[in-house]
Amino acid sequence: MARNEREKTELKKALARWAIYLAAAFLASSLMWSAGGRLPLLMIPLSAAVAAFETPVRSAVFGCVCGLMLDNCMGNLFGFYGILLLWTALFISVLFTLLLRRHGLNVFFLNAAASGLLLFLHYFFYMRIWGYDDSSTILLTWYLPIFILTAIFAVPVFYMVKFLKIKLSPVREVTLEEKSEDITRE
Repeated sequence: MARNEREKTELKKALARWAIYLAAAFLASSLMWSAGGRLPLLMIPLSAAVAAFETPVRSAVFGCVCGLMLDNCMGNLFGFYGILLLWTALFISVLFTLLLRRHGLNVFFLNAAASGLLLFLHYFFYMRIWGYDDSSTILLTWYLPIFILTAIFAVPVFYMVKFLKIKLSPVREVTLEEKSEDITRE
């Protein structure tokens, strides 16, 4: 295959992969919008799974987009989850680039930590800081079930993103060279 043809097919695959990522984010946000926020926050596992396979800049931008969608669904201050998911996706991508293996268990624990942190910050800034009387009841009846559901959904979302990455990633060409007799060894 010629180089230009290969680059075109790689570009098509990358565009298809990102279109599917965005479609999944829109589907997750429409599900959350229709359920009134009682479903898991699917944008958190989706941005964590994409961050496990993509470069830090791409995953940070996708995390920001997912966070802005999550802000829109939950009726938050616009940019609250956008900024937090931007930094979370960037951190997760750098961890997978430098230290961790791309494994479902690693994504599960990082997603659980990220969703726990994000939900705690949401609870603190939207409930606790204003001194609501039943803020501990809200923590146990609303935030804790959503945290558990969000952590559980990390594994299937990770394997969906992994499948997409395998099917729609560039093909690596490996060339083998023959031993040359022209090399002189001393």
